[in-house]
Amino acid sequence: MSTAAREDAPRPEQLPVFFGDDLTRIHDVIEWVHAAVRKTHWEPERVRDRYLRRSLAEILSDGDTLVVGPCPDRTAIATVLLHHHEIPFELVIHERQIAGYGPPTVHMALEFDTPEGGHWCDFGFRETRFMAGRYDFDQSIEETIQITRFASADFDPFALSLEQAFELIAPQQAQLEAKVGWFCSQLETVTPEMLEERIAYEPDQSVYWNAIGTDHDAPSPSPSPGKPAPR
Repeated sequence: MSTAAREDAPRPEQLPVFFGDDLTRIHDVIEWVHAAVRKTHWEPERVRDRYLRRSLAEILSDGDTLVVGPCPDRTAIATVLLHHHEIPFELVIHERQIAGYGPPTVHMALEFDTPEGGHWCDFGFRETRFMAGRYDFDQSIEETIQITRFASADFDPFALSLEQAFELIAPQQAQLEAKVGWFCSQLETVTPEMLEERIAYEPDQSVYWNAIGTDHDAPSPSPSPGKPAPR
């Protein structure tokens, strides 16, 4: 895989610089991605024409992502910022089938090994999760087709397009056109709450785990910006 920076990749001098320990800077990256790549409601034509077809520079120039499918765009920008700050991570690529949520899809998450312990994050349509431990999901409703991890030292986000990122593994069942069609069918279900930003630092704050009927209490509002407390 080529490691030469793509001509349409953002230049390092265009990116912010954060300070502090790894957890603080990772949190700053998440907050910056929320502000720079906002969740917005797209028209069906734009979904079909532009979803997963924009360069990193175009994502930042547009300043938004599809509210019902923000994970790829936001993860791609986050990996560039993490690389820019020399924060090592693992990119998790999870091909999965979620019960009641359309055709199979490819999800992305990020895992970190910090002095404060392992942490992970992913960018969902209802919330971003930034938690201690390793990437977690509910196996009772999410059927794993395959899951693969790639160390950040093995690829250069500045040289990688979103199309190439999804070629790191060969999808076994997920098809882009099928998922795009599903997203288009869901656009009328978008609510103002889905456009809001929230970060869940603990499972009992997560709308996902509470929505699927776990024993957690109702989700509390996102805490004020700041790094999560290590467990």
